[in-house]
Amino acid sequence: ATTDVNHHDWEVSPDEVLSQTVVQAIRLAASLNDYRLILRLMEAAMAFCHNQQKESTNSEASSWFLQPRVLSEAVTGLGSTSISLAKIRKFWRESVVSYFSSHNNTAITPRQVNAMLTVLGQGGKPGAAIQFLHSNSHRVDA
Repeated sequence: ATTDVNHHDWEVSPDEVLSQTVVQAIRLAASLNDYRLILRLMEAAMAFCHNQQKESTNSEASSWFLQPRVLSEAVTGLGSTSISLAKIRKFWRESVVSYFSSHNNTAITPRQVNAMLTVLGQGGKPGAAIQFLHSNSHRVDA
């Protein structure tokens, strides 16, 4: 017996598909210890979303953005590679300032902050984790 499936019941927004795809690619790159690929993936995904929004005049383009969890996954993925903590902090600053703050109401989520705190803590930098928490507490959307 065959079942007729209405594919419109499964409608998924473009940003959700993009975000899920980027997250899976980040996880694969992290499992291969390829932090450069994670950085390139994030750069390309952010540029793609920015260009889609800039070049389009319809409302469909406004749905092209990376979900906030992508930053959490990128930070977690980077933390599991051999990248230095200084490079992760630089990635965080550039990502939050250049993309996530401009596309997500200037607030970052507790999940994003937690990912960064975990990476800093695992890297043996509790002082850096505390400093990070203090410097980003005004941005957190509780």
